[in-house]
Amino acid sequence: FPSFLLSLPQLAYFDIRFNSFDGDLPTSLFTHSNIDAIFVNNNQLSSTIPSSISQSIASVIVLANNNPQDVYHPPLVPCSPNEFVFLNNQLTGCIPDSIGLLTELTVFDVSSNLLTGSLPMTIGNMTKLEDFNVADNELVGDIPSQICDLQGLQSFNFSSNFFTGEPPNCIALALCGCTIYDSANCILEARPNQRS
Repeated sequence: FPSFLLSLPQLAYFDIRFNSFDGDLPTSLFTHSNIDAIFVNNNQLSSTIPSSISQSIASVIVLANNNPQDVYHPPLVPCSPNEFVFLNNQLTGCIPDSIGLLTELTVFDVSSNLLTGSLPMTIGNMTKLEDFNVADNELVGDIPSQICDLQGLQSFNFSSNFFTGEPPNCIALALCGCTIYDSANCILEARPNQRS
């Protein structure tokens, strides 16, 4: 990881994606006083995610498609991101209730990980959310109706999990132009393409 770049005091846009960088994500990546965008996706980073991510002032954080060996679910409460993309990182654990504190978030993508548990109702507090993707995890339970009450939601992908219930307002969203992906779950209420 090219940590020396973080010593640049006016660094505002950190983009090292699509390389072969490996090793740890330094704490200072998320505590830098000026970085507004962090793109470290598509590398071979293999560390745990520093808890300092909760101190980041970046509006965009993209850590997708790395090669973690020992990644645990971090506290998902960065200060005020607009986009948070963590897909395909072997993240484990549950999505915490504190996710609802990300009220400025428009894109949240943690698809293709190993997340478990249910979706918190507090996601209904994320009133600016437009694109919400939790597909290809091991999530269970019912989809909270609060998510499908979000007025700006344009795409909601929760396919390939083990959800057992989908509220009527989610199905109604599909009729109003929002793209809903619910296949490969365990929803029995006449939803097509479910798990056997």
